[in-house]
Amino acid sequence: MSSTPATAAAPSTPLYAGFWRRVAAYFIDSIVIMVAAVLILLPFSFSESLAMLGGVVFIVFFSGYFVVMHSSALQATLGKLLLGVKVTDREGNRISIGRSLGRFLGLFVSSLILGVGYLLAGITERRQALHDMIAGTQVVRRGATPAEIVAGGRPMPLTVGVWATIVGTTVASLLFSIIFSIDE
Repeated sequence: MSSTPATAAAPSTPLYAGFWRRVAAYFIDSIVIMVAAVLILLPFSFSESLAMLGGVVFIVFFSGYFVVMHSSALQATLGKLLLGVKVTDREGNRISIGRSLGRFLGLFVSSLILGVGYLLAGITERRQALHDMIAGTQVVRRGATPAEIVAGGRPMPLTVGVWATIVGTTVASLLFSIIFSIDE
């Protein structure tokens, strides 16, 4: 029997959502956003005077989707839920709506530097993107407890489901683009 403390085994526990799992989750969220855009903007498209209002309503929905979902009891958007991950603070707790808003605004910083901020999720120890570092958040396995998160672990493995999601949503997006770009 070993005298090593129980926390010594923690690094072998799959915990952090890596770059590709997060990409797959975002692809799913993109589909949700696109469907919502059509449903929100379509009623406003019949009048030029209402078009601007439709844009404002969509921006509020888009922002609210990420901010509210990440700070909710679910701690995840629909994409993250389907990929089995959630957003927490560094101690594994649910994040506040203020921290979630900061994380959302940090997405723009990650984007401004040619997406390099997102790529950090593939190489940092806790698989944090720049916006996670800014907001003090991390994306972890859905069932992870605060104690596991504080102890740390390793990245979650890439699975066939993650790759199928990435390939499937990419192919679906291309097909929809082709279908909707055909002039009749």
